[in-house]
Amino acid sequence: MKIGIFGSGSAALRYYKILRENNVEALLIRDDLSKITRNGLVYPVIRNSNLQTLDSVIIASRTDKRLKHIEMAIKANIKHFLIEKPIFTNLEEEEKLFHVKSIDYAFYTGDQYYYDDLLDQIPKELIIKEIEIIYSENINKVTKGRLDSYALNPNSGGAKWTFSHSLFVAVEYLKRSNIKKNFSDAFKNSLRDELNHFEVEYKFSNLKVRIKNIFHENDSASLFQMNIFNYQGVKFVYDFNDRCIICDGEVIYKSQLSRLDLIDRNVQGFLAKKYNDQFITSYEVSRLLGDKN
Repeated sequence: MKIGIFGSGSAALRYYKILRENNVEALLIRDDLSKITRNGLVYPVIRNSNLQTLDSVIIASRTDKRLKHIEMAIKANIKHFLIEKPIFTNLEEEEKLFHVKSIDYAFYTGDQYYYDDLLDQIPKELIIKEIEIIYSENINKVTKGRLDSYALNPNSGGAKWTFSHSLFVAVEYLKRSNIKKNFSDAFKNSLRDELNHFEVEYKFSNLKVRIKNIFHENDSASLFQMNIFNYQGVKFVYDFNDRCIICDGEVIYKSQLSRLDLIDRNVQGFLAKKYNDQFITSYEVSRLLGDKN
């Protein structure tokens, strides 16, 4: 199997490393054959004019270039894709891809939390009143000091899109709980939409979902958790950083899987061509975050 990777940032290189660890030939896709060197390592490349020699493609390029790269691969008869999250921030482009998706193409996404065992440890029969997701991270940790980081692009990064997977987890949990499968009737209340601070609230007939994503510059620890409140006053906490489920202050489940383990599971599913509905959830997330949902 030979897989090409669009992109040369941290996500692309992480995919390259995982593929090589699984004895899969991986090549970074370039306009030319100029070398890509990071930390003393030289990565093998393939010209984008030779995509027809590939079996599959991973799209880990900048968000505003992804549709172009997908269309290039489709013209080369590639039918198996893994698209890094968020799949798009432009809803017109996402609609175009959604219509391309058919039995002829398999689209997977970089939403590794789809494979998180924590998702299945929260009782599905809860009558939920509110879901609150808080994601707070040091801006330098996210950008790794790079001024050209995607996270600093307000159109495809920022706290809103860089942390879009926080909403992915909430939507995926609701789908698995059979609480809500159609999100088109959500009332959206945008509370704050700035590069470093994004906050939004979605209201359904009997449920409220609130997202709060923040870049900060202080030394405080990263915070990433989903708080679930039911009508009986019980609070469940899905703690992404400590990898556990907490009920009323007591840890009731501790996962043995790290974030990198989940990314590896995601890639394994892609390599095995196991169908899943990640793309549908990612599509819902982009529609909810976008301006035309």
